[in-house]
Amino acid sequence: MASTKKTSSKTEGTGVTGKLGILESFLKLIEKYGTMEIIKALMLMGLLCVGTYMATNMDKIFERVFIEQTEKNEERTQESHDAALEYRRGIKNDMRCIMLNTLEATKADRVFVIELHNGSNNTTGLPFIYGEMTYEESVEGVDDVDDDYASMNLSRFDLPYYLEENRVWIGSADELMAIDNKMAYRMKANGTKYLAIRIINGAYNEIGCIGVSYCDTTDLASRLSLNEILITDAQKVSSLLDARNR
Repeated sequence: MASTKKTSSKTEGTGVTGKLGILESFLKLIEKYGTMEIIKALMLMGLLCVGTYMATNMDKIFERVFIEQTEKNEERTQESHDAALEYRRGIKNDMRCIMLNTLEATKADRVFVIELHNGSNNTTGLPFIYGEMTYEESVEGVDDVDDDYASMNLSRFDLPYYLEENRVWIGSADELMAIDNKMAYRMKANGTKYLAIRIINGAYNEIGCIGVSYCDTTDLASRLSLNEILITDAQKVSSLLDARNR
C-alpha cells in the first residue's frame, strides 16, 4: 500500500512539474519577444488555422452558403408573391367601382381591362406577349366574355400593334375588319358590334388596355366622348395596377 501511495505522489508531482514547465516556457517567451509579439504570433496561427480549414472545406462552405442564399431568395420571392396577391384582392372593389362608372358614363354593354404579361419563350429566349382579360363588368342580359380572352397570344392579332402606335381605336366590328379581321370575327362571335379601346400607360411601360363594347348601338356615345372617358379611366386603372405605385 505504501508503495502505491508513493507512486501516485510521484505521478502527481510530475504532472504539476510539467504544467509549471509549460508556464515557465511561456513566461520566458513573453520575456524574450514581448507580449505584443506573442499576441501577433497567436493571431497569425489562428488565421493560418482558419485559412487551412477554409482551403480544405471550401466546397462545403460554398455549398452551404449557396443553399442558405437560395432559401432566403425563395422566401423573399414567396413573401413578395403573397403580398402581391393580397394587394390584388384588396383592389378588386376599387376596380369594380371604376368600371361600373365607366359602364354608366359610356352607356356601353360591357367594360373590360386586358393586362399584358410575358408568356413562355421560344427556343432562342424571345418571350411571347400575352393579354389576359382580368376584369370585366357587363349590363344585365349581356354574357361575360373573359374566358374567350384568357391568355391571348397577341402576336396573332394586328390590333395590339395598331394600339401600340395610335394608343386608341374606336369603331364598329365591320370597320375593325380592315385592321384586324381575326379580332373582328371574335368580337362578332361574342355579339359585339362596336368597340372603343385605349392603352393603359404605367410609369415606364404599357400595362394593358381598357375598353368598352356595345352589343346594341342604339344608345351609342360619340367617339369624342368615348375617348375622353377612356383617357380618364385608364389613368385611374393605372394608379391601381402599376406595381411601382405601391
